[in-house]
Amino acid sequence: CHDLGHGPLSHTYDGQFVRHLRKDRKDWAHEHASADLLDHLIESNKAVREAFKSYHLNDSDIHFIKELIFGDEHEAPQGWVWKGRGANGGKAKQFLYEIVANHRNGIDVDKFDYFARDSMHLGMAISFDASRLMKFSRVYVDPKTGESQIAYHEKEAWNIFEVFHTRYNLHKR
Repeated sequence: CHDLGHGPLSHTYDGQFVRHLRKDRKDWAHEHASADLLDHLIESNKAVREAFKSYHLNDSDIHFIKELIFGDEHEAPQGWVWKGRGANGGKAKQFLYEIVANHRNGIDVDKFDYFARDSMHLGMAISFDASRLMKFSRVYVDPKTGESQIAYHEKEAWNIFEVFHTRYNLHKR
């Protein structure tokens, strides 16, 4: 759902075309469009509505899904009411916001997805191993503050370096 709002050619469309065409929407981001499209899909498609109902997903869950799309309160559209999720004012479940759009360190499944797709289309081998990184990840909860975050085993330091090395190489290509 995070990338529903991407147009053709992804960030070029977002950063150049839309911003040039819609000068009235300086705050526009593909994540905002993704949340709007999710609403549209749910409202206009009976099968999607029924699927959500079959999993007992309600408006509160849909609001949370949109927050996961944004990743961070500061990335939400103007006027958005950030509700968070879980106990302790959301601190215990804070790690959930790091899965899709991680604003803490930039390591998230959105990157894993475009790394795999872009490297395949460029014919470029990558040495980053997303499956291994996920296998050696855990949720760490700070015993003093109750805040949670995704943490990685120290033996994954090279793999984490490769995340950023891969990103650099893809952007250069």
